[in-house]
Amino acid sequence: MRERLESYLSSPESRADAEGFGISQIADVDESVLAPAADSPLR
Repeated sequence: MRERLESYLSSPESRADAEGFGISQIADVDESVLAPAADSPLR
């Protein structure tokens, strides 16, 4: 999971998602692991 996070955070998509956000405005960061529902095509 850590590798996936680091890969995303270093991607152009991550930079585009964060565009316009001031780093000083970030108060907290939390990490959650989500599991797909039983009928999800992601299973």
